[in-house]
Amino acid sequence: TLFLEAVEPRPPWAETASRLLEKRQPCRLVVPFAAPPLLPATGLATPDDLTNSPTEGVFVDLLQPPPRLLIFGAGDDAQPLVTGASHLGWEVWVADPRPAFATAQRFPAARRVEYLPPEKAVATLAPDAGDSVVVMTHHYVHDLPLLQALLPLPTAYLGLLGPRRRAERLLADLAAKG
Repeated sequence: TLFLEAVEPRPPWAETASRLLEKRQPCRLVVPFAAPPLLPATGLATPDDLTNSPTEGVFVDLLQPPPRLLIFGAGDDAQPLVTGASHLGWEVWVADPRPAFATAQRFPAARRVEYLPPEKAVATLAPDAGDSVVVMTHHYVHDLPLLQALLPLPTAYLGLLGPRRRAERLLADLAAKG
Protein backbone atom coordinates (compact mmCIF):
# COMPACT_ATOMS: atom_id res chain seq x y z
CA THR A 1 0.00 0.00 0.00
CA LEU A 2 1.27 3.43 -0.88
CA PHE A 3 -0.09 6.56 0.80
CA LEU A 4 0.62 10.01 -0.64
CA GLU A 5 -0.45 13.24 1.01
CA ALA A 6 -0.02 16.83 -0.11
CA VAL A 7 1.72 18.86 2.57
CA GLU A 8 1.87 22.64 2.68
CA PRO A 9 5.42 24.04 2.39
CA ARG A 10 6.12 24.14 6.14
CA PRO A 11 3.10 23.01 8.19
CA PRO A 12 2.91 23.96 11.87
CA TRP A 13 3.46 20.36 13.00
CA ALA A 14 6.79 20.31 11.11
CA GLU A 15 7.94 23.39 13.04
CA THR A 16 6.96 21.72 16.32
CA ALA A 17 8.70 18.48 15.36
CA SER A 18 11.82 20.42 14.41
CA ARG A 19 11.88 22.20 17.79
CA LEU A 20 11.36 18.95 19.71
CA LEU A 21 14.07 17.09 17.78
CA GLU A 22 16.43 20.05 18.25
CA LYS A 23 15.90 19.57 22.01
CA ARG A 24 16.62 15.84 21.45
CA GLN A 25 13.02 14.90 22.32
CA PRO A 26 11.30 12.22 20.23
CA CYS A 27 7.80 12.85 18.89
CA ARG A 28 5.13 10.91 17.00
CA LEU A 29 3.94 11.85 13.54
CA VAL A 30 0.29 10.91 13.04
CA VAL A 31 -1.27 10.64 9.59
CA PRO A 32 -4.94 9.61 9.42
CA PHE A 33 -5.86 7.88 6.17
CA ALA A 34 -9.27 6.34 6.86
CA ALA A 35 -12.46 7.89 5.58
CA PRO A 36 -13.78 9.61 7.62
CA PRO A 37 -10.54 10.55 9.39
CA LEU A 38 -10.30 9.43 13.00
CA LEU A 39 -8.05 12.36 13.85
CA PRO A 40 -8.41 15.86 12.40
CA ALA A 41 -5.26 16.06 10.22
CA THR A 42 -1.65 15.09 9.94
CA GLY A 43 0.24 16.31 12.95
CA LEU A 44 2.05 15.43 16.11
CA ALA A 45 0.49 13.42 18.88
CA THR A 46 1.17 12.88 22.51
CA PRO A 47 0.95 9.36 23.94
CA ASP A 48 -2.41 10.38 25.50
CA ASP A 49 -3.77 11.33 22.07
CA LEU A 50 -3.05 7.83 20.83
CA THR A 51 -4.34 6.12 23.98
CA ASN A 52 -7.69 7.90 23.82
CA SER A 53 -8.15 7.59 20.03
CA PRO A 54 -8.73 4.62 17.82
CA THR A 55 -5.61 3.72 15.86
CA GLU A 56 -7.24 1.96 12.91
CA GLY A 57 -6.82 4.06 9.80
CA VAL A 58 -3.96 6.00 11.33
CA PHE A 59 -0.27 5.78 10.45
CA VAL A 60 1.96 6.60 13.42
CA ASP A 61 5.71 7.06 13.10
CA LEU A 62 8.08 7.75 15.96
CA LEU A 63 10.51 10.52 15.01
CA GLN A 64 13.78 10.23 16.89
CA PRO A 65 16.53 12.84 17.08
CA PRO A 66 19.61 11.85 15.09
CA PRO A 67 22.19 9.82 16.98
CA ARG A 68 24.95 11.94 18.46
CA LEU A 69 28.67 11.24 18.38
CA LEU A 70 30.98 13.11 20.74
CA ILE A 71 34.64 13.02 19.79
CA PHE A 72 37.23 14.08 22.31
CA GLY A 73 40.32 14.82 20.23
CA ALA A 74 40.62 16.87 17.06
CA GLY A 75 43.66 15.39 15.40
CA ASP A 76 43.85 14.62 11.70
CA ASP A 77 42.43 11.13 12.29
CA ALA A 78 39.24 12.65 13.75
CA GLN A 79 38.39 14.41 10.48
CA PRO A 80 37.29 11.32 8.51
CA LEU A 81 35.33 10.06 11.53
CA VAL A 82 33.44 13.37 11.70
CA THR A 83 32.81 13.36 7.95
CA GLY A 84 31.66 9.73 7.87
CA ALA A 85 29.33 10.04 10.85
CA SER A 86 27.90 13.27 9.47
CA HIS A 87 27.20 11.62 6.10
CA LEU A 88 25.29 8.92 7.98
CA GLY A 89 23.05 11.59 9.53
CA TRP A 90 24.70 11.69 12.95
CA GLU A 91 25.02 14.91 14.91
CA VAL A 92 28.75 15.21 15.62
CA TRP A 93 30.44 17.26 18.34
CA VAL A 94 34.20 17.65 18.68
CA ALA A 95 36.22 18.89 21.66
CA ASP A 96 39.97 19.33 22.02
CA PRO A 97 42.26 21.20 24.43
CA ARG A 98 44.38 22.54 21.55
CA PRO A 99 42.98 25.76 20.02
CA ALA A 100 44.74 25.20 16.68
CA PHE A 101 42.95 21.85 16.29
CA ALA A 102 39.50 22.62 17.68
CA THR A 103 38.26 24.81 14.86
CA ALA A 104 35.15 24.78 12.71
CA GLN A 105 37.37 25.14 9.63
CA ARG A 106 38.99 21.77 10.36
CA PHE A 107 35.60 20.14 11.00
CA PRO A 108 33.00 21.74 8.71
CA ALA A 109 30.70 18.71 9.03
CA ALA A 110 30.61 18.91 12.84
CA ARG A 111 27.59 20.48 14.48
CA ARG A 112 29.67 21.78 17.37
CA VAL A 113 33.43 22.24 17.83
CA GLU A 114 34.77 23.28 21.23
CA TYR A 115 38.18 24.27 22.53
CA LEU A 116 38.02 22.86 26.07
CA PRO A 117 40.46 21.51 28.63
CA PRO A 118 39.87 17.81 29.34
CA GLU A 119 38.79 18.57 32.92
CA LYS A 120 35.82 20.62 31.64
CA ALA A 121 35.06 18.94 28.31
CA VAL A 122 32.80 16.15 29.54
CA ALA A 123 30.77 18.39 31.84
CA THR A 124 30.38 20.99 29.10
CA LEU A 125 29.27 18.57 26.38
CA ALA A 126 27.22 16.50 28.86
CA PRO A 127 26.85 13.17 27.02
CA ASP A 128 23.59 11.36 27.61
CA ALA A 129 22.55 7.72 27.54
CA GLY A 130 21.97 7.66 23.79
CA ASP A 131 25.32 9.18 22.82
CA SER A 132 28.33 7.43 21.38
CA VAL A 133 31.68 8.77 22.55
CA VAL A 134 35.18 8.33 21.17
CA VAL A 135 38.28 9.47 23.05
CA MET A 136 41.10 10.05 20.60
CA THR A 137 43.35 12.79 21.93
CA HIS A 138 46.37 10.43 21.75
CA HIS A 139 47.77 12.02 24.91
CA TYR A 140 47.74 10.17 28.22
CA VAL A 141 47.43 13.42 30.22
CA HIS A 142 44.24 14.32 28.30
CA ASP A 143 42.75 10.83 28.05
CA LEU A 144 42.97 10.11 31.79
CA PRO A 145 40.63 12.91 33.00
CA LEU A 146 38.31 12.35 30.04
CA LEU A 147 37.93 8.64 30.78
CA GLN A 148 37.59 9.32 34.50
CA ALA A 149 34.61 11.57 33.77
CA LEU A 150 33.13 9.38 31.02
CA LEU A 151 33.31 5.88 32.52
CA PRO A 152 30.53 6.40 35.11
CA LEU A 153 28.14 7.80 32.48
CA PRO A 154 25.56 5.55 30.81
CA THR A 155 26.58 6.33 27.22
CA ALA A 156 25.54 3.98 24.42
CA TYR A 157 29.17 3.47 23.37
CA LEU A 158 32.56 4.54 24.70
CA GLY A 159 35.63 3.98 22.55
CA LEU A 160 39.29 4.76 23.12
CA LEU A 161 41.62 5.06 20.16
CA GLY A 162 45.31 4.43 20.66
CA PRO A 163 47.92 1.82 21.46
CA ARG A 164 46.83 -1.13 23.58
CA ARG A 165 49.59 -0.54 26.16
CA ARG A 166 48.48 3.05 26.75
CA ALA A 167 44.87 1.92 27.08
CA GLU A 168 45.85 -0.78 29.57
CA ARG A 169 47.88 1.77 31.55
CA LEU A 170 44.97 4.23 31.55
CA LEU A 171 42.52 1.62 32.77
CA ALA A 172 44.94 0.35 35.42
CA ASP A 173 45.53 3.91 36.68
CA LEU A 174 41.80 4.58 36.76
CA ALA A 175 41.16 1.34 38.66
CA ALA A 176 43.85 2.31 41.18
CA LYS A 177 42.02 5.63 41.73
CA GLY A 178 38.82 3.72 42.42
